[in-house]
Amino acid sequence: MTSSDTRPSPMAALAADPTGAHLGLTLPAGRVVEDDEGRPILWISDDEPPDGDDIDALRDAFARTGLWPLILEALNEAEEPRPWLSGEIGQGWASDPDRFDADEVLARWWAESVEVGPEADDEERRAALAVSAPYHGWPGRAVAVRRSSGHEGPAPDDTASEMTSILLDSDQIHAPRLGLIACARSSDVPAAIGWMGPANFEEDVATHCSVLRTWEDRFGTRLIGLGFDIMRLSVANPPTTYEHAIQIAAEHFAFCPDNIDQGAGTLENYARTLVDCPAWVFWWD
Repeated sequence: MTSSDTRPSPMAALAADPTGAHLGLTLPAGRVVEDDEGRPILWISDDEPPDGDDIDALRDAFARTGLWPLILEALNEAEEPRPWLSGEIGQGWASDPDRFDADEVLARWWAESVEVGPEADDEERRAALAVSAPYHGWPGRAVAVRRSSGHEGPAPDDTASEMTSILLDSDQIHAPRLGLIACARSSDVPAAIGWMGPANFEEDVATHCSVLRTWEDRFGTRLIGLGFDIMRLSVANPPTTYEHAIQIAAEHFAFCPDNIDQGAGTLENYARTLVDCPAWVFWWD
């Protein structure tokens, strides 16, 4: 959009007409959610569960509309499901992902969540090393998945479509709704709406967005679902070997320690679940 372009922002257009007609869209019944500063930050459908074909069409239109579609999961079935209609999202609660370097963020999180301090006794050190083996310190970011010529793998949006359909057909989603968020790429969605899912781990979700951007670039991820404290990604280019998966698992451990601490138990166990897996799920306690 140029400086002389007087068109309203996508969210402002939806606020004026929640049907999406001004943007060339045909949306189900829904509404625009404003944050506590009165800024429109989210369009959310009413009670009817989202349709996979509708999400595909909206994703195909993303380059034109600037609105990313995804599944929104509610924490409860109250009249104002959390966090989408309960006042628990807002742009004032997140900064700009451009402020952060993903390598520095991951290294800091690893040190804070995985490494033990000098006051730890031998038993605590052995326990920590058993969880983070084979790494004693931050190993650095994993390399991108490399495919041989002629075997580029599926397009990221195609994988997003497939994983969205599987998710909607499963019983994993509580009270699903369709959401639309104005953003430049799917990895920026959490910061664009001030999502607070990892708040007990990291207050500014823009740090997580800085890492999500690199996963989009390296592994073809797309954000396809958000809940109160859960994040769901599709992965077009997951690791195909355990050796690569363990490198990516270290990033996941830094990004969301609960995946290992309250899940697989060790980095090595967790890495085995990543091989050829086209979906990543993160949950913060």
